[in-house]
Amino acid sequence: MRRGYGMIGVPSINDYPSSRWTNFYWKDDSGDFWVGLGFNGGYIATDIWRFDPVTLEWTWMSGSPNAASCTPSGVACDTTQANHPGGRFENRTMWRISDKLIITYAGKTCTGYYNDLWAYLPLQSIWVKLDDYPISGHYGTLGVPSSLDYPRYRIGAAGFKDRSNNLWVYSGWTFGSMGNDLWRYELDWHCIPYSASGSTMSLLSRWSASIPILFFRAQHWNWTGIIPLLC
Repeated sequence: MRRGYGMIGVPSINDYPSSRWTNFYWKDDSGDFWVGLGFNGGYIATDIWRFDPVTLEWTWMSGSPNAASCTPSGVACDTTQANHPGGRFENRTMWRISDKLIITYAGKTCTGYYNDLWAYLPLQSIWVKLDDYPISGHYGTLGVPSSLDYPRYRIGAAGFKDRSNNLWVYSGWTFGSMGNDLWRYELDWHCIPYSASGSTMSLLSRWSASIPILFFRAQHWNWTGIIPLLC
């Protein structure tokens, strides 16, 4: 079910997103809830919405209210407005670095599976492609980070972030079976940060509250182990 989407960026008690499942979501520092992408039974969504639990209003933040392209568009670290991951679902592996930076991994589109990383910048309502990999994966040496290693594609995997902002991925459905591998993704702090004004900033100030937006090009995956399945 879908009602009129109203105006992008304008909250309204009359607006709300279409029903969907296997989408990604997060909660921001102000207590608002965000949902994006997902499959609604008729098509794969590309839109992102914010819900205010105090006013009970939805705000359409970005994306199309209709079926849109399933094919991702963009090159790494480019902030062109036209860049987007395409309509996809089962990209439930996501990490909220801050209110200014959300990262999501992998998923499925109407054209197949993807093994890529995308950042969503809520203040600008734009997508930034961080990296993408072949779906086959490359496992290298256990516990040793390498720019040559990466997990095989997966959907519905569990993800969490440690205190160093390393991104962790465990399990998920891949190549017709459940995975049991654990990976850590190390961010590359030498990538030039990007601010809302487009200026560069000192790496020493990258966590300053005054910085409006930061994103970091990813550097290494680290295959950290295999956990036996008990089923």
